[in-house]
Amino acid sequence: MLEFATGPGFFQVLHDRAIALVDAAVDLSKIDDGQAQALLEEAQAALEAIERGESSADRWQAEQRLRYAENLLSVAGR
Repeated sequence: MLEFATGPGFFQVLHDRAIALVDAAVDLSKIDDGQAQALLEEAQAALEAIERGESSADRWQAEQRLRYAENLLSVAGR
């Protein structure tokens, strides 16, 4: 069985085929815990800066980075 952590995208199952269109897909065995944790912390900091009005960054993109980092850690079992 293959396991991947994915970024935002689209997944569809039709009959005997599955189609995944995603921004990123990382094989479970290649997930770097330190890098995933750093991504999580950066995304959290970006969202906090947006909420305080200290950043004009796109909130949706920051939320997607946060979800991606959370998914990396979740798939890796951390």
